[in-house]
Amino acid sequence: PLAAKDELHRFLWLALDADIKLQRRQFWNALPRLDRMRGALVAIFAATRGARRDYRFFEAEASAALRAAFGRTLPHYDASDLNAALRAQSAALQQLLRILEHDLAELSNGQLVLGAEEAEL
Repeated sequence: PLAAKDELHRFLWLALDADIKLQRRQFWNALPRLDRMRGALVAIFAATRGARRDYRFFEAEASAALRAAFGRTLPHYDASDLNAALRAQSAALQQLLRILEHDLAELSNGQLVLGAEEAEL
């Protein structure tokens, strides 16, 4: 497994890539990036607490508020309205970025902070 700081950098690169895919209206190409972004945040949560089973540990130990914030990162797919599906993915991306910006201290058990350049991304 990657160190928490490496997961943070992976998250940021995935965010840039997901944003590009969404700007190009590539729903199916953006979806795995959003999943990996969510996984990177869960990995940060687990790694900074010495846990090995990321999602199991997150489900058992994360606060209800943090789990609810993550729930809002799950986009839906509407086959009849691609624009709605893309908007849902964009909202999921924005929510993932909000979690990173506002909940990083809780996620990382106080071990990570965004540097100026990272925050600018």
